[in-house]
Amino acid sequence: MAIPLVSRAERSLADFLDTNLTGVTVFDARSGAARAKPHLEVRATGFDLAEGMPAETGTFAVTMTFELTWAAGANHSRPSDLDDALATVESCLFDLAAVQAHVNKPAGTDNRVVTGFHLQDLILDGSSVSTEDNDWIETLNATVICLANDA
Repeated sequence: MAIPLVSRAERSLADFLDTNLTGVTVFDARSGAARAKPHLEVRATGFDLAEGMPAETGTFAVTMTFELTWAAGANHSRPSDLDDALATVESCLFDLAAVQAHVNKPAGTDNRVVTGFHLQDLILDGSSVSTEDNDWIETLNATVICLANDA
């Protein structure tokens, strides 16, 4: 059975971030693994045909969130190293060439975690912050423009 596009997007980007981040455990939303803190959860929330692209191109826009969860500091204060971690995640995602090199089909031997996925663009759409129990949660929203095959 083919892996759904949203799962391929989650797994591909979680693997990229896990390879490029230190000090934060990275999960794709469907992994079911225990969530030690701090952690980054990569979640695809839906997809549709990419705006302005004909259906026959098979180009999709996958809506994603990158949720960074950190235990609160003393007196439930915002942890001082959360901003640095968030900046590092953003920096990784802004490096489109590095993301593409990791997730798209290489010219030589293909050792990717996920195949049948070709990332064309990654657009950060904003962020939000919230608290839950004793945790601070920073959420980055993004749209991933991709093909559901190896281009």
